[in-house]
Amino acid sequence: MKTLKSILFFVFFAGGGLLIAQHNNSSDTDAWKITMTPYLLMGSMDGEATIGLSGPTEFEANFGDLVKSLRFAVMLHLEAQKGKWGAITDLTYMKLGSNIDTPTGGFLDAEVEETIFELFGNHRVIKDWGWIDFYGGIRLWNVSLNFELEGIASGEANRSEGWVDPVVGGRIIYNSSNRIVFSLRADIGGMGVGSDFSYNIQSGIGYKFSDMFTLMLQYKYLDVDYGNGEDGRNSFALNAATHGPLLGFVLQF
Repeated sequence: MKTLKSILFFVFFAGGGLLIAQHNNSSDTDAWKITMTPYLLMGSMDGEATIGLSGPTEFEANFGDLVKSLRFAVMLHLEAQKGKWGAITDLTYMKLGSNIDTPTGGFLDAEVEETIFELFGNHRVIKDWGWIDFYGGIRLWNVSLNFELEGIASGEANRSEGWVDPVVGGRIIYNSSNRIVFSLRADIGGMGVGSDFSYNIQSGIGYKFSDMFTLMLQYKYLDVDYGNGEDGRNSFALNAATHGPLLGFVLQF
């Protein structure tokens, strides 16, 4: 059952906004600058969740447990910047699953599909040492659960849950040299519109190998408190945090 709990609860935090810095020349305001970043979040998760009549359940899952359940994943971050104004999107899609043997000799196929999509607009204040970004927008969450039992007894159960959080935040980029850059990002979301409250903090360092390619390593902490306000079988609540290193491969055009 440890594997099943990992599938159910880690899936909510696979992504959630890398916001990698753009390291090209920000003083060139006439041209669009595009940043594309595939990335990997190597996080752990702990907290408490309620699904239907199960009651509150505490859980804890490390990165190694979750990799064993991974069937397919896409984590991609995009930015477009022109002078002081820009747009940011982030898409995370994951499919996790596991076949769990049952006492009757059959098995339970548990599968989870999750999508997290972010869309932000940002305003940039350029400094001698780097820049400050202020951003705001939405973070959309959608999770689908599918359980299929095969053996002497058989059956199938499905569950889907989704919500949209408004988000506001900021990011500081400090260029310490031609090659090294430091970043710090923080935002808050939900505020009773989607989740009750959520916040995200990321900090890290990057090394610029060329004008086109930069390697970023960050540490991410994301916390959310969500409940759908329903009772009985339809109830769903999550109060949890994910935290761990995040590796991004930044391509700039």
